Amino acid sequence: MFIWTRLRRFIRSQYPALAFKNYRYFFNASLGSVGATQLTQMGQGWLIYELSNSALMLGILGFCIAFPNLVVNLPGGVFADRLNKKHLLAITNVVNGAVVLVLAVLVLLDLTQVWHVLLSAAVISAVNGLDWPVRVSIYPHLLPRDGYLSAIALNSFLWQITRMVIPAIGGYILQFLGNGWLFLFCAAGFITMTITMCLLRIEHTPVVSQSSPLADLIEGVKFVAVQPLFRYLLLLTFVGMLFCNSHVQIMPIFAELVGGSETAFGMLLASGGLGAIIGATIIGSARRLAQVGVVLTSTGLLSIILTFGFAVAAHLGFFIPALILQFACAAFATMFVISVLTVLQLRVPNRLRGRVMGIQTMGFSLIPLGGLFIGYLVELSTVIIAMAIGCGIYALVLLAVMYRRRDIRSLNSSQLSEAQI
Repeated sequence: MFIWTRLRRFIRSQYPALAFKNYRYFFNASLGSVGATQLTQMGQGWLIYELSNSALMLGILGFCIAFPNLVVNLPGGVFADRLNKKHLLAITNVVNGAVVLVLAVLVLLDLTQVWHVLLSAAVISAVNGLDWPVRVSIYPHLLPRDGYLSAIALNSFLWQITRMVIPAIGGYILQFLGNGWLFLFCAAGFITMTITMCLLRIEHTPVVSQSSPLADLIEGVKFVAVQPLFRYLLLLTFVGMLFCNSHVQIMPIFAELVGGSETAFGMLLASGGLGAIIGATIIGSARRLAQVGVVLTSTGLLSIILTFGFAVAAHLGFFIPALILQFACAAFATMFVISVLTVLQLRVPNRLRGRVMGIQTMGFSLIPLGGLFIGYLVELSTVIIAMAIGCGIYALVLLAVMYRRRDIRSLNSSQLSEAQI
């Protein structure tokens, strides 16, 4: 008991967000839904590849995962600013749970067709277009401002620990139980989040707006457009996820190159998850980001180099080097994303938080959408050429922004007060 008490104190000293009860409940509840989200996408990817054996079809699945989310995301940010965030999260998770439950039944009855998987992916994507802006704008309801860096890092840690553990477990579930049981576990995870959010006590102050939802949406977009810091950091995030980080969407192809089994598929995803956890841990344990510009530049460039190195290792059939490089590129990519998120969370005015941070979450939808681009290039050429093009585009944009924008290159923590509008 003494050791556990000391350990708990140490963890809370390193991650102050965990000292707040509401955030702890939210964090624990999110384990179920985030794990279910990761497992669902893994299962959908493997099921599509089993049914079609096509890299292009994996890309189309990525489009179905991404496009509805992008369409719903902006109005989702408006809802996040206007409505009760707790109720919204409960609703989105119960809908997702119902969708994957239907998919599980179809698989268990051996009735699954490609369009079933694509439709389920599109519906969940649209629901997540509302869910994600709420998740990233709920922090002021859970903890004070000085805990944001810790909370953001822990949220990333949560996504990445499930990204590491879930694929490893998921690979064995696929191999020994099959996709049907995998989707049943997903449904249970979403429902767990729904129940917990219904029980969580969060104060909700209704937002009284004199303008229409459309005007609110335009206000959020306009804020991002006229604020150079937001505009360029979001540009870098979007380009990186679309052209570089999107290689995870075609991971079944890399798994085939290094061995082809479900276990190899799970281990590659898990390696990236472990790397992301290490990256989140390093950033999250920092009390502040002193030289944000240096961190952004270095982590962005290293993620590009290591991602291409992973593609080369997989293309040559080197499984262990591919695992190591996937670990490393995920670590630096995560450090980049958390740094960007922290800057945006500290700078965005509270009344615009849902809309602006909702725009930021669109970047995560670009990962599967980028899978369509990368998958198409693989069909036309090779994995090496496809990844060289994707990583090259990201490198050019990153270097151009850092060269032209001295304010971002030299950004430090003293400049992270709330933006005035």
